[in-house]
Amino acid sequence: MRKKKIRRRLPCGLHELGALGHWLDDCAIEGLRLERLNGLWAVFRKDMPQRSRCRFYPGRPDETQKGLFLEMGWHYVTMLQTDLAVFRCDDPAAPELCTDPVIEAETYRHCDKKFLQSLICMIAEPILSILLYVAINRMFYGGIMNGALRNDHIRLSLVHLFAGGFEVVAALLLFFAATWSGAVCRFRSIHALRRRLARGEPIDYAAPYAKRRGLSLREWEGLATVLLFAVLVWINCIDKQPFAQAAAPVPAPLLADLEGREIQYATSGSLASRVERKTTILAELFCEGWQYDAELTVFLDSIYIRARFPQTAGAAFGVLAEGCASGTDTALFGEAETVPAADGRFDSLTCVSRRRGWEDGTESERLWTVAARRGRQVVSVRYSGPQPLSRLLDELDAMMQRFEEGEL
Repeated sequence: MRKKKIRRRLPCGLHELGALGHWLDDCAIEGLRLERLNGLWAVFRKDMPQRSRCRFYPGRPDETQKGLFLEMGWHYVTMLQTDLAVFRCDDPAAPELCTDPVIEAETYRHCDKKFLQSLICMIAEPILSILLYVAINRMFYGGIMNGALRNDHIRLSLVHLFAGGFEVVAALLLFFAATWSGAVCRFRSIHALRRRLARGEPIDYAAPYAKRRGLSLREWEGLATVLLFAVLVWINCIDKQPFAQAAAPVPAPLLADLEGREIQYATSGSLASRVERKTTILAELFCEGWQYDAELTVFLDSIYIRARFPQTAGAAFGVLAEGCASGTDTALFGEAETVPAADGRFDSLTCVSRRRGWEDGTESERLWTVAARRGRQVVSVRYSGPQPLSRLLDELDAMMQRFEEGEL
């Protein structure tokens, strides 16, 4: 008859070897024979109660080492991750696995060095990732001007915090905090153990352990990893709809209303008219809209943010207003020209115009880039069409009125 497997959570840290060995010895007295050991739990098989000792040996022993330890009465059981081998002895008269603490300290040198390198890599990883991101963006999109990073993609990433990027940052911070904490604890445990052995003091396999309350560091690491994955999945599950089929009201200025005529929206290809909406921690509503008529002669792109806090609304407007005068639009529509605009309907307003002359004497359609703020509402639009700025501002005002506080 096959004996039943039993799993139990570890009552202490993975590298608190004295307390962990004490717990495994007590489990053997209960009739639980160890089979596997990982970072979260131990796997036992039900057996006859007996006194035995479990000890740890750094590294993965080869067959020769296993044979030598077996002659001493120590049976190889399993590996604790890839760092420590677990041996069991049922003979109380057999000598300890390692009888000289000073020599045993040298056997832990490799583990000590390995955990220190792992800790340094974990600290350096997010920093190197950020530097790599900045380097790639600098290479493809722009450079350093006047000591400040002038890059539309990085500036816009601040606005995209309102679209769920804040949740990604928070999940990343939790993930790094959990992994760093685990790495620090592993290194400190092994380093303190090695120093103890170097002083000639053996590992205390009678160290007390208590029933664990709450989550272990390994469980926090697993939870943070799952949370990060879930947030990354959620951030890509945007409420995306074709503009012509979007449920009204749409939190975007409408191209049809701006043009004052019925517009048949583009519905296919990379320039299909669409709208994407999301509710996040920073924004009661974040909406991006792309509107093109069927002939692709006029377009209106917009970002609408309904911030949860007035302070964050001001920050979002500042980033969008700064981006009005820069960007890839210059190559197509010419240099930006800031248009003075004082309009009491908005708390803050920035307007920029572009128009390029062609070799045949004609001019391109004028491109308006406008950022406006009223209360906790912030909107930025890019519009290319025949209508004057005043008509565009009227449509922005009408759109904001539809989404005033309390009416969302």
